[in-house]
Amino acid sequence: MSDKDNRRKKIYRRKYMDRINSMTLLDDDFFTACFQNNLTCTRLVLEIILGRNDLTILKAQTQYYIDDLKGHSVRLDVFATDSQGIPYNIEVQRKDSGAVPRRARYNSSLIDAQSLSKGQFYDKLPESYVIFITQNDVLQRNLPLYHIDRTIHETDEPFGDGAHIIYVNASYKDSTPLGQLMEDFANTNPKSMHYSELTEATKYFKYDNEGVSYMCDFWEELLQEGREEAEEEAKKKIAQAEAARANAEAARAEAQAQAEAARAEAQAQAEAARAEAEAARAEARKARAEAALFADIKGNTIKNVLRMIRDGLTPEKIEEYSSLPRAEIEELIALTAH
Repeated sequence: MSDKDNRRKKIYRRKYMDRINSMTLLDDDFFTACFQNNLTCTRLVLEIILGRNDLTILKAQTQYYIDDLKGHSVRLDVFATDSQGIPYNIEVQRKDSGAVPRRARYNSSLIDAQSLSKGQFYDKLPESYVIFITQNDVLQRNLPLYHIDRTIHETDEPFGDGAHIIYVNASYKDSTPLGQLMEDFANTNPKSMHYSELTEATKYFKYDNEGVSYMCDFWEELLQEGREEAEEEAKKKIAQAEAARANAEAARAEAQAQAEAARAEAQAQAEAARAEAEAARAEARKARAEAALFADIKGNTIKNVLRMIRDGLTPEKIEEYSSLPRAEIEELIALTAH
C-alpha cells in the first residue's frame, strides 16, 4: 500500500472512529456489514425470533435487490434462505416510517414473485418470512413480538397461504432470549453482549484493523456515491430548469405570435368595417340624391299638370302629356275645383 493510501486510511479512521464506536446493530449500515454472508448470526436471530433451534441457513446476503416489473425495486437488508428453500427477509428500522405495514406487504409480494419459477404450480410456492426489527414499538401494543398472518374473518381460522410477517419490538427488553437479543442489538459495546456470535461479528468491525478499514471505506464510498448522486441530481435539475426556460421562451414567442396575428386580424376586420361603413354612407348619399331628384321631377310635373288644369285641358290630354297616373290627375282636378 502506498504512503498516500496509508495517509488516506488514517484520515478515514480519525473521521469515522467515533461514529463506528457509537453504532449498534439497529443502524442499517452496521447491521448489513455484520450480517453479510454471516450464516451463524443470521441463524441465531431467526431461531430466537421464530422460537426454533433446527434451522440450517444456506445463504445470508445483505443489500439484496429485487426488481419489480414496473421499475420499483426494493433493497432488502438481509435476504436468507434455509435448507428447505424458505426465504427470510430481515429489516432493521430506527424510523417508524420505514416499517409501515404496506412496506412489509410489498417486500413479501416481491419475495413471492421471485420464488416461483416459470411453469411451477402454486403449491410449490414456499412459505416466506418478512421480519422487521424496529427501534420503537411501531404497532403500539406493548408487545415484544407481533405475528401477522392472514385469517378468515368469519371463522377466525388461518388462511394458510404461507406468508408470514413478524414485527420485533426492540424497545421491549427482558431476561428472555428475545429480550437479551434486543439488548445486544441496541448495545454499542460488543464486550458486554449476551450472544457470542454477535460479539464476534461486531468486534471485527469496531476493533479489528481490517474490519474498521472496511467500515471507513464503506462510508467513504457512500459519501462519494452521495456526492455523485447529488451532482447528477443537480445536473438533472439544471437540465430541467433549462428545458423549462426554453419552454417558457417558446410559449412567450408563440403567445407573441398569436397576439400579433390577433392584432393583424383585428386591424383587418376594422379596415373592412370602415370600408363597409363608407360604402353604406355612399349608398345612403346616392339614395338621398335620387330621392331629391325624384322629388324635384315630380314637383315640376305637378306644377305642369296644374298649369294644364288651369288652361282647361281634359284629363285624357293631361295624362297624355304628363307622367302622372290618371288617378292623381283627377285628385288634382278635384283639389283645384274648390
